[in-house]
Amino acid sequence: MASGGTSATHTITPVEIHFDESGSKAVSESVGSVTIRFSHGGTQFDCVSWTTFVSKLQNVDGKGWRLCSLEAIYTRDSITPVVPQANEKAAEKVQMMLKGGDRRESYKCIALVLEKGGFTVGNDMPGTDDPSSVARCMKEVFEWIR
Repeated sequence: MASGGTSATHTITPVEIHFDESGSKAVSESVGSVTIRFSHGGTQFDCVSWTTFVSKLQNVDGKGWRLCSLEAIYTRDSITPVVPQANEKAAEKVQMMLKGGDRRESYKCIALVLEKGGFTVGNDMPGTDDPSSVARCMKEVFEWIR
């Protein structure tokens, strides 16, 4: 993503780890956010997406832990101007950007920003606006340690 001009900062809060009985596999859960700064119409904006990060981990031959997957469960997101007073039309710009498109409520803003960067974002990612998608994701991840 960074090589394509889209740079994101991930913040992750304390992590909860769940181990399997052998101690060789684990699942991690943490709440965090993804922030992307971008420009539109001469105004800088920050897009912040609040997520739960869930990962599969495996201890490889006792030599250390390997990250096997990283899933994001999207909760909500927002777009705000970096300097709110810099442009009175900033809120209108955000509303215009969000018009059109069929984006899921839990990640509509980050989907828009990623689409502006040339990425394709599907409507099938786990998000709290579709509880069954969250249940499927968590079931699949926790089956890893059973």
